[in-house]
Amino acid sequence: MTFVLPGQTLELEDVSRLGPGLLEINNDILCTKTGILRNAGAGRYYVDSHQKRYIPSLNEPVIGIVTGKAGENYKVDIKSAHSAYLSFFAFEGATKRNKPNLQNQSIVFARVSVAHPDMEPEIECMGTTGFSMGFGELKDGFLIQISLELSRTLFDSKHPILQAFSSTFPFEMAVGMNGLVWINAQSPRDIIALSNCIKEADGYPQKHLQSLTLRHLKQYKSQMDTA
Repeated sequence: MTFVLPGQTLELEDVSRLGPGLLEINNDILCTKTGILRNAGAGRYYVDSHQKRYIPSLNEPVIGIVTGKAGENYKVDIKSAHSAYLSFFAFEGATKRNKPNLQNQSIVFARVSVAHPDMEPEIECMGTTGFSMGFGELKDGFLIQISLELSRTLFDSKHPILQAFSSTFPFEMAVGMNGLVWINAQSPRDIIALSNCIKEADGYPQKHLQSLTLRHLKQYKSQMDTA
């Protein structure tokens, strides 16, 4: 565990992406927040500063809820101070004749494409190469909101909750750096079991996550036996 302070220069190995609290300037990685330096896996670093409101950061994956339209853009709630704009054409292969028709309350998995303190954020449902890369509208499933700290740990495929449940039943999950998590599985019972476990894990000590997960799996299996 490494405690960092604003203005501190950090030496990090195999960096693939810098998250909240970190900034690269002239090939130096600087800390912009007080907190604990975390590695979310695969070279993704961020500063855990226990912030409650999401601050958009360039290229971060987020989940948003469509709240309306403005010109040729959707307005999307990404749980930041301002709504994000999602262009009608910010989808793979979108044209004036062929573009998604999202409705209010539609859920999208997107990438932050513009993040500036003096501008409203913009998001795109495609990667930097123009391909969808898994981004787009999320249909069916169930959406939950958790802390920013917990959502960032879920990017680690070795997270005890993900490992335990993936060996129990198949499921799909999209995680936003903004604290929103979308879960889909073959049955509502599966979705509820995983959702409840993740929500209870919020604020739970890391060393007790294994026992928490086993307890939820035991409850799930007991319900299956009596069904």
